[in-house]
Amino acid sequence: MAGASYRIDLQDGNARRAIGLAVRRMDDPRPLYRHLGEGLLPRWKARFDTQTDPDGRRWQALSRAYQRRKHRNPDKVLTLRGHLRGTLRWQTGNNELLIGTNSKYGAIHQFGGTITIPARSQRVSFRTDSKGGLLSQAGIGNKFRNADKMRVFAKGSHKRKQTRWVTMSAYRINMPRRAFLGVSREDSLYIIAETRAFLSGAFGN
Repeated sequence: MAGASYRIDLQDGNARRAIGLAVRRMDDPRPLYRHLGEGLLPRWKARFDTQTDPDGRRWQALSRAYQRRKHRNPDKVLTLRGHLRGTLRWQTGNNELLIGTNSKYGAIHQFGGTITIPARSQRVSFRTDSKGGLLSQAGIGNKFRNADKMRVFAKGSHKRKQTRWVTMSAYRINMPRRAFLGVSREDSLYIIAETRAFLSGAFGN
């Protein structure tokens, strides 16, 4: 044919065997997926420390009102007792690696959205003082706004309490997007490097 060409015939037995091994490795990439899962999981959990999404953007801060009444980790977003972070897991299939959470509120934090709370009536117990008066949040030392008007819920173990029926109106909660799942640029470089290492083993490198 017109033009020019350069023909390469792969005759070397070692090279052919190495390519065959690389192909077989990709036919069953589960060892690679398991390795990536072990490596990526702590990286994604670390976002709860840096308070950032996969692109490095800081999560939207908590409102000051919520911070004042948050009794644990008031300066940390998506962390009360560390439950959400603790539910992150990885698992592999024949052709995929999945990293995520089975927490029922994981999706609303990852993608954001609106939570609608319907109106309801229920029995509620409030703590009382020694004279039978209802305790306020201010009465137990809280100093957030309107603390003097907000009652203190009672647990079953509290001896001083008053139980009554309370009707609560419907309301909505708008949750901002605070992505904690996703592949960052550094994650992509890690995946590429580890995949190359996985395949290069077939070539004795």
